[in-house]
Amino acid sequence: MKKIDLGVKVRDNVSGVCGIVAGLSVYLNGCVSCMIVPPVDKDGKKSDIHWIDLERLEVLGMGKVAPKLDVYVANHAQPEDAISDAPFVPLRVAGGPHDNPAESPAGH
Repeated sequence: MKKIDLGVKVRDNVSGVCGIVAGLSVYLNGCVSCMIVPPVDKDGKKSDIHWIDLERLEVLGMGKVAPKLDVYVANHAQPEDAISDAPFVPLRVAGGPHDNPAESPAGH
């Protein structure tokens, strides 16, 4: 299975859609989908995002924006060879109780 990183520029070999990988989704059946964000058109209009199977994508190079997180899936149940070699970093950005209330996104 292929590996991919967030922030790379890709082209879908089926539809020809090009854009930046802005998200990844790993499903229980082992399928890995990538959220592709195409560039704006010549008039500055945004295009729709596309969720495309990893195996259909060709990496063209790095995009203009590098990912800010070294995490791809916050669950160790994914196929290990589908995710980049970045270390797992648990995130605590969702609401809910926190050990230290000052760390809560809402401040409570």
